Amino acid sequence: MELRRLIKNEYFEAIATLAIISMIILGFYTSVQIALGTENFALAVASGSMLPTLNIGDLIIVQRADPAQIRADRLTGDILVFRNPWNPNELIVHRAIKIERKGNHFLVTTLGDNCEGDRDQFSPWNSSLLIGRVIGRIPYLGVLSLIIRSNRALYTLFIAVLVILVIALIFTTIFE
Repeated sequence: MELRRLIKNEYFEAIATLAIISMIILGFYTSVQIALGTENFALAVASGSMLPTLNIGDLIIVQRADPAQIRADRLTGDILVFRNPWNPNELIVHRAIKIERKGNHFLVTTLGDNCEGDRDQFSPWNSSLLIGRVIGRIPYLGVLSLIIRSNRALYTLFIAVLVILVIALIFTTIFE
């Protein structure tokens, strides 16, 4: 009888609904990762190095790419996402302008559309650092991600408020 009353409780229903929605979102997220072949399939553009092609705050869609299939050209080459050779936690978004095969790997030369010169400071870099190729962009959808990333306190506060709300909801249900 107690279990039946708990299941009919509106707070329990809300938590169950949130759990189901969370599982659906996680399933969708995982499916997109598998389909595009990369963990980093949606990224916010954080610098102006690719202006006017990509704006700060644009959300880019990234698909895994075979280095042998990369198109390299100063004006029309593929836009690539790769790990910074000096800081692997940092991702760089630049256009492929040259690619050379060296044994069983490739050396890639890239440059931002808004940069001068014949290569960026990372080039040439080993193709093992390649995350993928940009296949689309959604203008300014990544702004919220940049705000949260730039302000850890805001992110921490958001998580803390969410945790407090969930705990309050659980205790309200238990003591009702």
